[in-house]
Amino acid sequence: MSDSKFDVNKISIRHVELIGFSISNLNEGVDKDDIEGYRFENISDSAFNLDVNMAKVELTINIEGLLEDNKSSGASGSFKFDFLFDVENLLELTKEDGKEDEIKVEPILGMTLLGLSYSTARGIILTRSLGTSLEGVILPVVNPASMNDSSKDEEE
Repeated sequence: MSDSKFDVNKISIRHVELIGFSISNLNEGVDKDDIEGYRFENISDSAFNLDVNMAKVELTINIEGLLEDNKSSGASGSFKFDFLFDVENLLELTKEDGKEDEIKVEPILGMTLLGLSYSTARGIILTRSLGTSLEGVILPVVNPASMNDSSKDEEE
C-alpha cells in the first residue's frame, strides 16, 4: 500500500440515505434568535466489501443549540446517514490486517469517503432543518482525519 494508487476519479456515490432524524424544540421562553452557537458531535463508522468494490460510511451528526452562557437552548437534532460508494480499485487500496475479517485501508481513501459523506450531510441537514428550531444551522468545515471512525465534539 505504500505506492498509493488512490484516484478520486475512481470513486462514485452509489446511494445516500437519511436513516433517521429528530429535531427537538426550543425550551419554553427561549427564542430562536437567542441561540449563540452550536455544539456538534460527529460519529462515523465504515465497512468495505472487496468482492464488489463497495464502501459504506455510517455517519451520525448530533447538534445542540447553545445560549450565550453555553447552556442548552433546547434546540437539538440528531441525523443518521448511510452512504454507499463504488471504488473501482478498492482492492489496490487495501491489505489484510492479520485479524479475522479485518483489512487496512489507505488513509486517504477513508478520509475522502468521510469528507464526501460529511459534506453531503451538511446540505441535507441544512434543508431538513428549515422551519424548525435548528433552521439555518450550517455544520462547520472539518478535517475528515480528525473524525475518522470516532466521535468528536466541536463548538462553533
